[in-house]
Amino acid sequence: GGGMMGPPGMAKPEARPGDWDCPRCGNLNFSTRTKCNGTMEGESCWLAKPKFEQYGVALVKSRDIKRPGDWNCFRCGNINFKVREECNKCQLAKDEATSDTFRDEGDEEIE
Repeated sequence: GGGMMGPPGMAKPEARPGDWDCPRCGNLNFSTRTKCNGTMEGESCWLAKPKFEQYGVALVKSRDIKRPGDWNCFRCGNINFKVREECNKCQLAKDEATSDTFRDEGDEEIE
């Protein structure tokens, strides 16, 4: 299958209950996945499934709600306004919330 970067307006697959959007690469993951199987810039994403439920964040988001400059928190999956310096759901600082800390590239443990 191809990546999620299709032509503008191209529909993404229908999400089933429990499926989740990766806040790093935008891939729609099956509910059984504990880390993202999408790709970003030609390499595997491997972002660990965010703690959506713990922080009350939707697992799947409308593509219309994110504006240029907004940023995704990799810990909880929340979309934050450009001006925020920390996530408004889990309070993690932007630099940490968008870092590779939350990627699981195999044998390494996720903090």
